[in-house]
Amino acid sequence: MCNITIEDVSVDSTGNHLNVVTITGTATDCKAGIEVSIQCHGDKISKQVSINQNTQEWQATFSAGDKLKTTECGCGATVTVVATCMTNPTCNAIITSTLDCNSLSCPVIGEIRTLIANTCTNGQREVTVEVDVTGTSSAALECKYDGLVAATSPISSGSSTIPFVFTVNGDDASHIIEIGVVLPVGCSSKTTSIIVPACDACPVFNDLNYEVSSDCNQGKRTVTVTVGVTNPTSSLLALKCIYDGQEVDTLVVSTSGVSLAEFSFEIEGDSASHTLEVGTILPEGCTGKEKIIDVPACPASNDDPASNDDPAPNDDPTSTGGAINWCLITFLTLAAVIIVAGIVAIAAGCAALVPPATPVAIAVLMGALLTGVIALVLLIIWCFVCSSASVSRCAVLNDLRDLLILLEITVAIVAAIGFFNGACILGLIVGFAYYGIMITILEFIMRVFLNCVIAASTGLIGRVRDFLGLSE
Repeated sequence: MCNITIEDVSVDSTGNHLNVVTITGTATDCKAGIEVSIQCHGDKISKQVSINQNTQEWQATFSAGDKLKTTECGCGATVTVVATCMTNPTCNAIITSTLDCNSLSCPVIGEIRTLIANTCTNGQREVTVEVDVTGTSSAALECKYDGLVAATSPISSGSSTIPFVFTVNGDDASHIIEIGVVLPVGCSSKTTSIIVPACDACPVFNDLNYEVSSDCNQGKRTVTVTVGVTNPTSSLLALKCIYDGQEVDTLVVSTSGVSLAEFSFEIEGDSASHTLEVGTILPEGCTGKEKIIDVPACPASNDDPASNDDPAPNDDPTSTGGAINWCLITFLTLAAVIIVAGIVAIAAGCAALVPPATPVAIAVLMGALLTGVIALVLLIIWCFVCSSASVSRCAVLNDLRDLLILLEITVAIVAAIGFFNGACILGLIVGFAYYGIMITILEFIMRVFLNCVIAASTGLIGRVRDFLGLSE
């Protein structure tokens, strides 16, 4: 059944001059809209307005553009207001009212719309409330959230939309939003409800500490960052460390409660101040911890040609590079002499005892020669990269060198026991013993030349050691 009510007639005036007349009311079963007219001592003016199908409310505002002056409505005048359903003329409402310009009229609160942010910040979501309102410039509205004032705003004359923006906890619960009138006093309010989706609880960061290494590696220093973090839930925390706006390290905290997060990364030693921040990847939108750190400069590297006034290592035969070359040449010469002497010793031993030598003796002789060559190659490698005892990776090679010496002695003993026919026994024993002694002598010679090897670390051997990743 159609029903129309006229609830309020309000005015906006400047002194005794009438600017706006606003009529509000409700209507049911009248979907096409209503026609509202006003008349004082002059002409009757009217307009058609729609009905809010959600709230069943309507509002008609008359101003100078609607020929309000022709109605001869003024302050203190009596106005007749008629509201009629456009599709049912028998459904109407009529009232008379005095246009009181001396008191403020209550603003009319229309539709309330809410928007809740999709993302959280520190466990909270932003809520936007838009309110359609008609009133005077002297009125003001407030927005309450569960009975507490969240925001206030003045309103302008006529119809307008007032936005209220505030943040609330994301708790997956229902809450009441109330739009009330601050001025004038005594006006009615309007309420609606919202459900705020839950937010993941943000961690709490405690003291942020850092330590910059005293040593530099190729112009860089290592920074170690520690920060206390309290995880309020059992969910995983994904943390990140940011250096001057760039992510440099990440960490996952899998336990609840208080824990210590530690990050480590390398930065340029530039004697400058930088911004260090620890924040969250998950959950999103949480506030992190920030600190300004000072990074000492790194000394100039010896590998930098611009900071090295020394000539190239091999430019001068008397330079360090020249020394390493002479060291290597001397060692190779001695090794060659030892090999030749060993061959002569074994051959002479076999020739003296059993001419001609048997095939077995020749095979053992070739094994002895091969063993000697392998030993020489390993010692040359040792000369290049393992002269310094501080190169820890050479421990395996040193053990292999000693094992080879024992192997030669063992083979000689086995050969002496095994060859009952007496073929080249003495020669083989002399040969193997000879190589065992010579390898020991070579090791001694290399230790004598150790100073020239270390001194030439920027020469040939130094470059080979750098290439192999064995630099100190």
